[in-house]
Amino acid sequence: MISTAPCRFCGQIVQIQDALTDEDAVEAATMACECQEAVSYRRERERRERTLENIRALFGREEDTAVQILIAAAEGVLDGEVTKIALTLYDGTKASISQTSQGDINVERTETKKRRLTG
Repeated sequence: MISTAPCRFCGQIVQIQDALTDEDAVEAATMACECQEAVSYRRERERRERTLENIRALFGREEDTAVQILIAAAEGVLDGEVTKIALTLYDGTKASISQTSQGDINVERTETKKRRLTG
């Protein structure tokens, strides 16, 4: 079923597909609107989603406490409160989250294996 809802930024009425709630309808209308604020909102939301997907792809599911910490750290980078976060996980794996000069978010995993024998 097709219905209509206003963009949360400019108020333009946009046709949307089924929405469960009024809030969902406004979100769908905002995501479909072409006003400058909606376009910026959509880009930022997609950037956040890509960053979280990258964290999950490199470090696993959100049930792990380390992944929850990385997601919280990524929020700080995404919000511009932090420029770079670097963590060393319990197994020696290093995690780094930073923002590039173009505004993209880098999520990096480094695993270093070191062996030493003493005789």
